[in-house]
Amino acid sequence: MLVRIKPISDTTDDYLKLLIANIDQEFEHNLVQQIYISDESWTAIVATKNGIINKLKHVAEKSKTASELRETVLIDYTAKLPPTETAIAFIKNEVKKYYNNNNKDHLLRWSFSFFFITTFPN
Repeated sequence: MLVRIKPISDTTDDYLKLLIANIDQEFEHNLVQQIYISDESWTAIVATKNGIINKLKHVAEKSKTASELRETVLIDYTAKLPPTETAIAFIKNEVKKYYNNNNKDHLLRWSFSFFFITTFPN
């Protein structure tokens, strides 16, 4: 996401607002997908979204410029496992469970849910 969404100004606050707005917009766009996944997976997705926003806010407090915010988050997420990996693991496990149970109709619905969570990775 940080690679795709470049700062619109040099101020940290402007960039933070832009990033959060994009996250919220993508989340709201895919909100209906929660009916296709388990409560546990949906909780993981919501926690991932909130974790990413909290991380951005935390780094923004310490950053002097939008570029510094962007660079710090990118470096941090390349150094350790991004929060999106947990949500992706939940979804993959559910897909495997449904696939193994030969529930192929339900499996088609997973592609929509998986799309949401894969829009957030670094």
